[in-house]
Amino acid sequence: MRNFLIGVFIFWLIIVGLIIDHEKKTTGPTLIKGKNNSNKTEIVFWHAMGGPLGIVMNRMIDRYNAGQENYHVKSVNMGGYDTLAKKVLASLVANEAPDISQNYETLTKKFIRHNKIVCLDDLIEADIAKGGEDIKKDIIPVLLENNTFGGKLYSFPFN
Repeated sequence: MRNFLIGVFIFWLIIVGLIIDHEKKTTGPTLIKGKNNSNKTEIVFWHAMGGPLGIVMNRMIDRYNAGQENYHVKSVNMGGYDTLAKKVLASLVANEAPDISQNYETLTKKFIRHNKIVCLDDLIEADIAKGGEDIKKDIIPVLLENNTFGGKLYSFPFN
């Protein structure tokens, strides 16, 4: 299970890299904001993971950051889920949203309605075309369905 979670997290980071490339070619939400002090593209990740799960997640992020040269994930704990949801919605209004956020499916629907989220299908297909795996096969079908809206995949189950 732990390896699966690490794989899902690393996949998310790969998706962000694909989003950067995809966003250069299309219009829509811009997810990546800029460079950090080490000249890596910084990816801001807001979440509500605390306790032992937060410790494990931050270790995975640290391992990812140490293992590559182009991106740096900045983990920002927003406290509880309700606080996180309110802050994400407020940040969207202010055009200061994080690059990645942990959230419920109900928030995903709002993001779709207001064009504040990128559909993942094209990104996954592009990764497959480059020799990557179809990671949808690794997700329990009902969980995949819970993250699919209008026949399009917009998010992944996280925890």
